[in-house]
Amino acid sequence: MNYNIFLKAGGSKKSSKKMSKKQSKISKKSSKSSSKKVSKKISKGGSSCPSGQIMRKGYTTKTGKKVSSGCIVAQSNSGEKTSNKVIEFFKKQSRMHQLARQKFPKQSSKKCPKGYIMREGYKRDSYKSHSKTGKKTSVKSSWTAPSCIKSVTGKSKKGSKLITIIDKDVLGKYGYNNITAMSQTERHKALRKAIKANKPLSIYRRLIAIATLNKNKDAKLYRTLRDDAAWIKTQTEYIIKSASKKSSKKASSKKTSKKASSKKSSKKKKSSTKKTSKVGGGKKGSKKVSKKGSKAKSKRTSRK
Repeated sequence: MNYNIFLKAGGSKKSSKKMSKKQSKISKKSSKSSSKKVSKKISKGGSSCPSGQIMRKGYTTKTGKKVSSGCIVAQSNSGEKTSNKVIEFFKKQSRMHQLARQKFPKQSSKKCPKGYIMREGYKRDSYKSHSKTGKKTSVKSSWTAPSCIKSVTGKSKKGSKLITIIDKDVLGKYGYNNITAMSQTERHKALRKAIKANKPLSIYRRLIAIATLNKNKDAKLYRTLRDDAAWIKTQTEYIIKSASKKSSKKASSKKTSKKASSKKSSKKKKSSTKKTSKVGGGKKGSKKVSKKGSKAKSKRTSRK
């Protein structure tokens, strides 16, 4: 008898086991890499979402209701997630501050007196300008050393920065400049242009942010900005956008409720079918027993 056949068969089994282990490892690695890619996409601002939409992370409300993550319409003018832009902005700023400390070590090592805070050093990029006569000039880039400045709040320590405005002078091109010197009609005229060209909610949020930053600096500017922000809410462009947003939310909630109700009804149907099948099985069993009993009785009577 040829024993080599069994040896070959055993070897093939071992090799198949090794191959299966390798394949499982490869599949695990591929699944991990794919999950990482998806997470990166979501973290970048919802690249998996369609254009004009961003990925909103899931959260729990104060009442304890869980809201799942999903794509929502971006309210920023760029159509990107602002939180990601803010993170990138802070990274660039920290690098610039570090370079400024290295360039100006004496100024950065100074201790500020009470009521003063340290303003970090920064670099001003080159820009083109013109003189009063209209002559065009180009200004070179320059570094500003860190120095002590008077704190607005009167505290010697810096507080956490809650509001950050990345894109500056957005409303200036529409004529919204020197607001305290402008009349109400002039301000509203400039804001009307801004609302038509941009998203009304983004303009409203910008005004509220600037007003909050100037609350302790200039009371008059704070009031005018708040009044203008309240006026934007009364405009038709803002009302139409907010109404469309609410209707889309209602439609999505209706869809989710329909899905939930359909799932519940399907579960009820399944449970009812199971119960009926059990009852049917009992009836069949009782019928079989009765038939057997009747046959036995008939045999006994015939014998007698």
